[in-house]
Amino acid sequence: MVSRRGNVDIARGSRTGHEPLRSFNVGMREMKNAPAYANGRLFFRNEKGGLACWQIGE
Repeated sequence: MVSRRGNVDIARGSRTGHEPLRSFNVGMREMKNAPAYANGRLFFRNEKGGLACWQIGE
């Protein structure tokens, strides 16, 4: 989940619920767009055109 204030929560989901794995702040505010995932990286973009990339996989 991504908040408008740049907080990201990564969790493992299942039929019975979810298990939080990691939380971090992207360092940007006004995030209203869904993140994109490619090649083990999460890409975030805010309303002002800022871009951030976080390595989360191998």
